[in-house]
Amino acid sequence: VSPVVPCLPRLSSGINAEYMGIAPRTIAMKASIFLILILAVAFVMPRPDVKDVLKKFLNGPDNPCGKGTKPTKCTCPDGTSYKPDISTIGTCGQSVPDCVCPNGKKFKPPQDLIKATAKFKTKTG
Repeated sequence: VSPVVPCLPRLSSGINAEYMGIAPRTIAMKASIFLILILAVAFVMPRPDVKDVLKKFLNGPDNPCGKGTKPTKCTCPDGTSYKPDISTIGTCGQSVPDCVCPNGKKFKPPQDLIKATAKFKTKTG
């Protein structure tokens, strides 16, 4: 049994923060900020499975805009418009947007792409 000095409070880990000149509030605040940063990075980073599905569609023969060409604009059923990009994944949720190619051709993205983006959005948002 180790002796306990009653005038020095201890953290649960057994480290005496006040003795080391660090206030317990400072430690808790730094830990909270670190956790928030980790969650923010996890939210912003796209999942590899979504990126792979998107890349396969864009570079595949089934891309209505042409191999490697992104649509210029997509519009959700609720009227929300956006420029398709990795950062706008899942904007319409599980709804299927209407998209327009640079040449003016209109199309709806394939169901597997919609499912992958909706799944990604559910995990992160």
